[in-house]
Amino acid sequence: MPHDADASPRPRSPARRSALVFFALLAAYHVNGDFLVGHDATPNVYLPVVILDEGRFTFAPGDPLLSWALPAGDATRPLPYYLVETRRPDAFVGAYGPGPGLVALPVFAVLSRASGGLAERPAWIWYGGKLVASLLTAASAVFVLLAARRWLPLEAASGLALFYGLGTSAFATASQALTQHAPVLFFLAAALWLLDGAGRRRDLAAGLALGAAVVCRPHCAVLVAPVALALAWRRRGVPWTFVCGALPMIAFLLAFDQHYLGHPFRTGQSLLGERFALRTTGSADLWQTPLLEGLAGLLISPSRGLLVYTPAFALAFAGIGVAWRDARWRALRPWSLGCGLLLLLSAKYFNWWGGWSFGYRYLLDAAPVLTLLMVPALVRFAGRRWLRPALVVGTTASIGVQLVGAFLYDVSGWNAGVTERARPERGPRLEMRDVDDPAHRARLWSIADSQLVHALRLAPELRRSKRAGMARWLDDSASRVGPNTPLDAPAQE
Repeated sequence: MPHDADASPRPRSPARRSALVFFALLAAYHVNGDFLVGHDATPNVYLPVVILDEGRFTFAPGDPLLSWALPAGDATRPLPYYLVETRRPDAFVGAYGPGPGLVALPVFAVLSRASGGLAERPAWIWYGGKLVASLLTAASAVFVLLAARRWLPLEAASGLALFYGLGTSAFATASQALTQHAPVLFFLAAALWLLDGAGRRRDLAAGLALGAAVVCRPHCAVLVAPVALALAWRRRGVPWTFVCGALPMIAFLLAFDQHYLGHPFRTGQSLLGERFALRTTGSADLWQTPLLEGLAGLLISPSRGLLVYTPAFALAFAGIGVAWRDARWRALRPWSLGCGLLLLLSAKYFNWWGGWSFGYRYLLDAAPVLTLLMVPALVRFAGRRWLRPALVVGTTASIGVQLVGAFLYDVSGWNAGVTERARPERGPRLEMRDVDDPAHRARLWSIADSQLVHALRLAPELRRSKRAGMARWLDDSASRVGPNTPLDAPAQE
């Protein structure tokens, strides 16, 4: 059972248990044999290929990424949603920034050498992207374990890390494709552990990790800011070592955006959001959702709610209350504030549901923090009779939901809402009930037509469809005449 770290000495090193957790999760992430099809990962997996082959950060007509969407000499084809124009002619950058692609560069360099070049090998590229994502996600669970060791014995900390790796969207989403989430989880979890101790080296590494998280997903700045301010308050001044770690990462992001997009605070993701908001709502305002609607959707929507897809996180909210009442947990208070800011920001965002996705994708970045915030409640209620059955039920349900996502979810499926309507005179007609379409957005609140009920009802069919979709995706990529994704296609990020 959990206990205060001062009550008994820790074992000298949890290295063996950390290795077991890492490899167990890595194996679990690859049991399905899938990668998650979707263009949100496209610029991330092709950026290291372009860097290795061409030595540049931009994409150009004729690159493997653009060959089906913007052929050289054809200016009439629309730009895919996952790219944005730069200030240079015929040069484009990924809408989600360079961070994930740069993190993947070392692994892709090894794969490129082993394969003799990646540009003509889409299977290597896409499965390589999943490999990077799964490695980062499994490593983030190890950091959760190490951070939890401040308050829990090794067995309980290991169980918490496994819950995080299997019972949150780290499993069904982050580990399955190289989107922004896997590197963000890795860097945030690393910072959770590094800030547990004192010393200049740990401060420097923590600053580097949090700066890298912001490079990979700029929205993480709202989660990181309270942590940095609390560190400054605790040190009674500017924590210069921490700042020196974070500054190069932030400076790189600002310089990248200035150089390619013309302004240090203009990101590709903000440009994508504005044009998608305009198309779906008639306004380019990114923060137009009524706050209560967004909060309810992010927490309890049958097809997006945090407490639906990982019900065990209810204990994290109890843990936040304990942390603010008991001084032993003061180190977790800034992280709880960061989670609150991320929740508010996501709730006000014009598409709080996260476009075509599985579960609470906008709150996924907070998963390692929410997992650590469960610890105060675990310690506080350790002797209560209800805790063990509640943990068993919540953990089992959480893992079950993520298994559904890992084996049955593809990007379209329920999100597109494709149905067949019979027309006796002309045969069946396909009809879309796209969840991004305001006319069909009420589906987010339906229980009978929820994403999870849909998956369970059609499980064998969806499994076959997912495998077939992967094969088509690789065939299209190999032939370089794959499906064009125009500017007005559903944006996930």
